[in-house]
Amino acid sequence: MLKFLGGQRIFNSHRIVFGFKLLFRSSLENVSSHAQPSPAAAATADNFFLFGVEHLTQGCRAFVNCTRDFLVRDYPTLLPNDRVVIEILQSIGPHNEVIATCSRFKTAGCMIALDDFRVAP
Repeated sequence: MLKFLGGQRIFNSHRIVFGFKLLFRSSLENVSSHAQPSPAAAATADNFFLFGVEHLTQGCRAFVNCTRDFLVRDYPTLLPNDRVVIEILQSIGPHNEVIATCSRFKTAGCMIALDDFRVAP
């Protein structure tokens, strides 16, 4: 079975690589053709362990897209919080369960980022 994973560098304000956004890929094409985001998030986390975090991120943090289902089932707790940034997809609303889950993750030392966040006017 072939496994694919895309990576996108994330830079800090000094143009130094801070991390890599890990992206699910179902083939050599640089697009995600996975119709369901939850299995794609799980496959990305699976590949994270298969390939090894150090190999994938060159010692930087790995940004992993998380769906609502992935979050509330506490799957991010399986990932090393000193190596991973939990990236919450823009499609996830600020529901009480999601906020409580993120609060627990933050208390446990996880770093959290919002994907494609925009401030509403």
